Amino acid sequence: MAKAIANRLKSTLPLTFSLNKLAFVKGRQITDAILMANEAVDYWLTSKSKGYVLKLDIEKAFDKVRWEFIDYMLKVKNYPSKWRSWINACISNVQYSILINGRPKGRIIPNRGLRQGDPISPFIFVIAMDYLSRLLTQL
Repeated sequence: MAKAIANRLKSTLPLTFSLNKLAFVKGRQITDAILMANEAVDYWLTSKSKGYVLKLDIEKAFDKVRWEFIDYMLKVKNYPSKWRSWINACISNVQYSILINGRPKGRIIPNRGLRQGDPISPFIFVIAMDYLSRLLTQL
């Protein structure tokens, strides 16, 4: 189910997100961000304009994304409630076990975060980061 939703999300992201979203969006490349940053700095230097560059370390961000926030963002982006419930099922029906001597022991049921390696996770992360991007644009 997650793979089917990921394929559908892949096709809808370019329609609902701003042009500065480069990662995991069809037809865009993350390396374009480097070129855009270079062009912006060059423009500011040659025109003596002011601007800012912000680099964020989001290494652990997958672990911090709240599921309620994802649902909120999907609602804001006008994704149908059926889609939202499918996505919520994919990201929240997760359990982890710890292997002790090769055998699973206990269960850990998380209340936030995205599973790395899950086909839907990169697209959900783009949705979460869109909010941050919009906040930064307002500065």
